Amino acid sequence: MNISKRTFVAVIFALSPLCSEAQEKRTLELQWDNDSFLDPFGSEFTDRHYSQGFFVSYWNADDSDGKSFLGSARLMNAVWSLGMEVEVTRGGWSIGQEIYTPENIGFGPSSFGVGFSLDAFDLQTDDRPYAGYLYLAPQWERRGKVSFLGMDAVPARDRFSIELGVVGPASGAEAIQTRWHELFNGVVPVGWDNQLENEFAFKLHAERTWLLRHQVQDSSFGFEIMPTVSFDLGNVSTRLTAGAEVRAGFGDFRLFDLPSTGGGTDKGVYLFASAEGWAVGRNIFLDGNTFASSHSVDKEVWVGEASFGVGFNTPTLEGRVAWVGRSREFEIQDGANSYLSLTARFRF
Repeated sequence: MNISKRTFVAVIFALSPLCSEAQEKRTLELQWDNDSFLDPFGSEFTDRHYSQGFFVSYWNADDSDGKSFLGSARLMNAVWSLGMEVEVTRGGWSIGQEIYTPENIGFGPSSFGVGFSLDAFDLQTDDRPYAGYLYLAPQWERRGKVSFLGMDAVPARDRFSIELGVVGPASGAEAIQTRWHELFNGVVPVGWDNQLENEFAFKLHAERTWLLRHQVQDSSFGFEIMPTVSFDLGNVSTRLTAGAEVRAGFGDFRLFDLPSTGGGTDKGVYLFASAEGWAVGRNIFLDGNTFASSHSVDKEVWVGEASFGVGFNTPTLEGRVAWVGRSREFEIQDGANSYLSLTARFRF
């Protein structure tokens, strides 16, 4: 069967541009990950390994009238475009904290969905290290059009960040987890004396996302497919990642827009599912300290993650809730993990 690329794109994706102006406003995003909730993926314990993450991200409005936040316009135009016809740029900041623990963090018998052990005060040699990570990162974004798998040019977004922070006691992870447990389950994590040592943390992150959009004719129903590739480079993490997210719903639930294609109504609700996998070169939370002797475990080189959930979008507020399941990250891990991820995004 002989079908042209143009016909294939029209039939399968039917990418349909919208007509109104599409400029991103200033955006404040809050994200909270935690594994202490109902687990639809069937993990044995709900509080272990990637225990919690909290992230705050600020993006300035799109650069205009010669204004450039954190030099975003000049920097994004200087970085290799990888075939993108850049239409708009912007910059911002992010701050985050991540907490990692072994499975048995309490002393005594198991309860409250938390692993307990009579050896909980000691180093858990058969499990991953205690570790905390605190960072601050300037970040930049550019959006434009780029070819994808030989198709006509589609909307795309690049993001770059440079994380600078600390791994170890200075991250404050012990205090945060201890206080959280005092408030909600009364179980004190007792093994933090065995956490990784303080170490300056650095990670360069870069990613590209393509946006394939289809709107059903004469209907508010539509769907989007968003393939993504990214890489991390640094002593915290070095890895190559590929994945995709699919959204389906009613109204406007776009991930991003371009000035040339216009924006939508900014009102919508959707269901989504995503999957990604990464090849790991380094993971400090498993490999241990880079410049000091510390506990470590043999990591899995290939790791996968899947999620599903629901989201909504309005002109000023966007929110989503996701259940995330992650495959084993180290060789002696006895099963997969999962966590709940909540995101709120404010535009102003």
